[in-house]
Amino acid sequence: MPGDEVQVSARISPAERDAIRAHGGLVHLIRKFLADNATEEEVIKLDVGIVGFTNRIEALASRSHQKTHR
Repeated sequence: MPGDEVQVSARISPAERDAIRAHGGLVHLIRKFLADNATEEEVIKLDVGIVGFTNRIEALASRSHQKTHR
């Protein structure tokens, strides 16, 4: 997914960040959790939200990047 490589500031330690990346990224971890704990219908609905959320994060990151490079 394109949003998996988006760089954003977050209040997590470098070790936590590295652990998230080592497990395939945050979106992957969320989807894995949902697959293990939600019904198929819930997974589909929540996945739509995940896509929307990652698109919004990408837009915010792009806007932030543009502001810092002006």
